[in-house]
Amino acid sequence: QIRFVNKHNDSTKLIYATTAIVLRRLHSEPDLNSIGCLILDEVHEGDVHTDFLLLLLRDALIKGKLKIKIVLMSATLKAEDFCAYLEKANSSPLKPVYIEGRMFPV
Repeated sequence: QIRFVNKHNDSTKLIYATTAIVLRRLHSEPDLNSIGCLILDEVHEGDVHTDFLLLLLRDALIKGKLKIKIVLMSATLKAEDFCAYLEKANSSPLKPVYIEGRMFPV
């Protein structure tokens, strides 16, 4: 889903959306009840939209307003920093999952 293009319906299982679209969805649906799992990719980039979204998600989780799973992904992410940031919002310790990959010269 991008700005003015909305191609999903009641049978849609997966929506790929920009961070700005997720922010707008959070504004119109603060509890995100229609979402079971939110996957944020390239979170290490630290743009304004991603940082603001992480702030809002963390605050909503702490206040008990969200009941969704959140997956943060990045090839260069410092997982410990993100775990420390989100740990207060979780009832149990967060454990990063590391998946080995290959580095290709650029």
